[in-house]
Amino acid sequence: MVVWETGVKLKMAWAQRDYRELLRLEGIIGWLADINKLASYSILNREVKVLIKYYDNEITKLTVIEKQWYFANEPITIHQRDALLVFYLYWVRKLKRAWPWS
Repeated sequence: MVVWETGVKLKMAWAQRDYRELLRLEGIIGWLADINKLASYSILNREVKVLIKYYDNEITKLTVIEKQWYFANEPITIHQRDALLVFYLYWVRKLKRAWPWS
């Protein structure tokens, strides 16, 4: 099982070196998942809003106050939020286990 957050594909001819490396890594992960016939999930930023809307009551301890995200009353970055959502998809939706932070 492979679970990861995808990056936005660039339509520009140039990009920062680090971002290009992230896209290459994403391609490698996707390729490995494909050739090994692994189930995989990815989350795009637009899907974050959909996840939060439909699973808001299930993803406990994740809140937003004035554009700042919190998990268990600790401030988190949007990247940490996305990692939590990827974990939610894998742990709760795929494995059918209870959310650990009820």
